[in-house]
Amino acid sequence: MVGLTYPPYVNLALARLLDISPSNITNQTVTYWSGYKNWGCTAKGSKKRHIEQHLMNVPINADYKEFCATTPARFLDQEFFGADSCVNSIWGVYGQWFINDPSC
Repeated sequence: MVGLTYPPYVNLALARLLDISPSNITNQTVTYWSGYKNWGCTAKGSKKRHIEQHLMNVPINADYKEFCATTPARFLDQEFFGADSCVNSIWGVYGQWFINDPSC
């Protein structure tokens, strides 16, 4: 794949999954998570915890859902390939996870 040119906004996490070397990607954009927030249990007895993070460096007019779903995250000693769901607001793109938590 040496010398190939990829679209201007290739998510590096997606590139790794496709076994594409980042050095072969031109005009790359690196998205990352910031602002970890634990919203607590989704509901009493749900056994689910709601986590939210802000997705940074999303290109203007890009498919935010693709970036959100393919940008890896690590929190609470767990790793995720991307968010469970994504919200695009006036404050930016936020990924949401609903993780198993027996204490909820």
